[in-house]
Parts: sequence; C-alpha cells; structure tokens
Amino acid sequence: MLQLAELHPVLTHFPIALLTTAFLFQMVTLLWPKWMAATVPLWVLGLSVAITLFTVLSGEAASDVAVAGAGVSQEVADLIACHEQLGNITIWGSLILFGGWFWLRLKFGDSRLLGIVALVWLLFLMLVVIYSGNLGGSLVFDHGIGS
Repeated sequence: MLQLAELHPVLTHFPIALLTTAFLFQMVTLLWPKWMAATVPLWVLGLSVAITLFTVLSGEAASDVAVAGAGVSQEVADLIACHEQLGNITIWGSLILFGGWFWLRLKFGDSRLLGIVALVWLLFLMLVVIYSGNLGGSLVFDHGIGS
C-alpha cells in the first residue's frame, strides 16, 4: 500500500506549477483584462491550496521517515527544517491569500488595487515555493535524503 511519504516526490511539482500559473494568469488579467476572466487566477490558486496541503502533509511524513531511518547530520537536519518552514509559509500564505482574495472579491467586486496586491503576494509565494523546491532537490540529489 502506498504511504503518504511516498507521494511527496510526485506532489511537489504541482504547487510550483500552479502558483507560477496563478501568478502569470494574474499578470495577464491585469495587463490584458479581456483575455480571460479575472477569477481564473483565483481558482488556480484554490487548486494550488488543495494540492499544497497534501504536499506539505506528505513532506512532513517523508521528513519523519528520512530522519528516523538515516540518522542525518546537523547540517542536513537544518536544511530539512528550512524546507519544512518554507512549505509552511507556502501553505499558510496561500490559504490566507485565497481566503482574503475570495472574500474581498465577494464584498467589493473586481478592483485593480486588489489585483495588484494579489499579484505581489503571488510573486512572493511563487519565489518561496521555487526556493523550497530547489532546497528539496538539493536534499535528495546532494545529500541522498529519500533515495
């Protein structure tokens, strides 16, 4: 039977791709508003939130397996802790952005200022998740975690 920890390498690509897509779609809706519905980036973010939650949970399970099974050095343990922290920033930042953006759109409708704030927040989340992915790749390929 497939364990939660084994899903982490498969799921990790989705938050990176979906947050990047949400950022790019939000940029398109701000620069060329008639090209797509203004809600498309919001719903891509919503999908990202759902998958990111499972990615973070599977990552925590994978971390427990890696640390318990291998007895890692302090340097690697610190890298794992940093990777976990970036995952937590990604999920909580995504949840806050999605909930706030959804609520503000319902309350005030479409606003250019709200779109710009969402774009900046998406840029931050995109950069965090890309850095976290790079760090995760380093843990696997440079330090042999999970292999």
